[in-house]
Amino acid sequence: GPVLPGSQVYEARVSPNLLTTWSGCRCKIGWEPPQGKAPCGSRDNGYCCNPNGDSAGPWCNTVEPCRGEGWDHCEPRRVGMSLDVRAPNGPLLASGHLLGDFTLES
Repeated sequence: GPVLPGSQVYEARVSPNLLTTWSGCRCKIGWEPPQGKAPCGSRDNGYCCNPNGDSAGPWCNTVEPCRGEGWDHCEPRRVGMSLDVRAPNGPLLASGHLLGDFTLES
């Protein structure tokens, strides 16, 4: 990787995003399941669940349109993390997105 000058201090900030679907969209918090089905989305599963027994697996309604639809398949707690690196009081040097299994802390 890149070598950072030893005399500089860099700040790295990692912040959790909403759960990310297989197409990279964000699950909507508190979305309503199909009529007649019990709500199953919660903070523990990242609002990704399977209220109607979809054979393809868990899904969620999304914040933005996803693949031209308002929903997408997902994996519970597949949480995206944003990573920003900058010099103190300086410009943003790098920005990225990490995917992984993270525990959501309240």
